[in-house]
Amino acid sequence: MFELCGQAHCTVAAVARQCGLSRGHFSMAFKAWTGYSPAQWRLARKIDMAKLLLKGPLSIADIAIECGFADQAHLTRSFRAAEGLSPGQWRSQFRAH
Repeated sequence: MFELCGQAHCTVAAVARQCGLSRGHFSMAFKAWTGYSPAQWRLARKIDMAKLLLKGPLSIADIAIECGFADQAHLTRSFRAAEGLSPGQWRSQFRAH
């Protein structure tokens, strides 16, 4: 969805403009359609990307930056809230299986 703008850090307002809607109408329609606010959806995609990258050799700090988090602590807080585990714990569990 946010890739419609051609850039990873596109705003909701920019996507709404491309759809010919106000930011508020776009956000309401998006939530009605997906069940998530645009911010919730975007965070979920960032967590999904982090999970993919955690399967590889990148450090958690590098993964945080790659996924658009401010730093490793920001990724860890967001990841733990979404998954119930820190990125390091999730990585360890993935590698154990």
